[in-house]
Amino acid sequence: MVQSQRLHNKVAVVTGAAQGIGKAIATRFADEGARVVVTDCNLVAGQQTTTSIQSEGGQVTFVPLDVTVDQQAVRMVETVISQFGRIDILCNNAGVGHVRSITEEDDEGYDEIMNVNVRGVFHCCKHALPHMVQQRTGSIINAASVASFVGFPRDTVYCASKGAVLMLTRQLALDYAEVGIRVNAVCPGFIDTPELRHYIDQQPDPDTALADVVSLHPAGRIGRPEEVAAAFVFLASDDASFITGASLVVDGGLLTH
Repeated sequence: MVQSQRLHNKVAVVTGAAQGIGKAIATRFADEGARVVVTDCNLVAGQQTTTSIQSEGGQVTFVPLDVTVDQQAVRMVETVISQFGRIDILCNNAGVGHVRSITEEDDEGYDEIMNVNVRGVFHCCKHALPHMVQQRTGSIINAASVASFVGFPRDTVYCASKGAVLMLTRQLALDYAEVGIRVNAVCPGFIDTPELRHYIDQQPDPDTALADVVSLHPAGRIGRPEEVAAAFVFLASDDASFITGASLVVDGGLLTH
């Protein structure tokens, strides 16, 4: 367990927390003393994450959530307020993607990515912010990406969605700074998650595909979910009290190219 307790007694909601980066964020938040609300549309994996955090002594509860459904976001926020009385931290981590060029993509695929990656952030912010305004404090951290800044081959809609997340972050930071609410983004490079491994395994030559991904990073490796979680902890904590509208890149130097 981490002993710094930088988030002691804070109430933190993490979307898409069943696995990968979201699971690492929820786990680290609990280690830092937060009361964590794990949310995900994968009920089995979400409960497994919750049980894992509980086994380490963390304060955690699971709330099922499909971020694309507005009424589910409403109910999630109502549940958190009913149980804890406040929301101090909102981490909009839920996201999806697939590699398709614009001519390969269809409306269904476009809607899937945009609904989760952008509309999901919109829903959760919309319903959490009134409570943060009433508190006159709060920290929102959105999962953007290096794809918020640069394009990747045949990754049309995902890149567009993450560009939208970054601009939504900046706009909300502008609107809510005067009432004590900070809104920031974390922008990871390629991270060793089940989603990335699934993509690699689907390639004709997985070893070459992994080497190609690694080569994008001057650090010589892909990142670990725990390294991204550390950035979320910093932005959620009082150590970042004068930081809002920022994009913290966690990419092993990828954007230096």
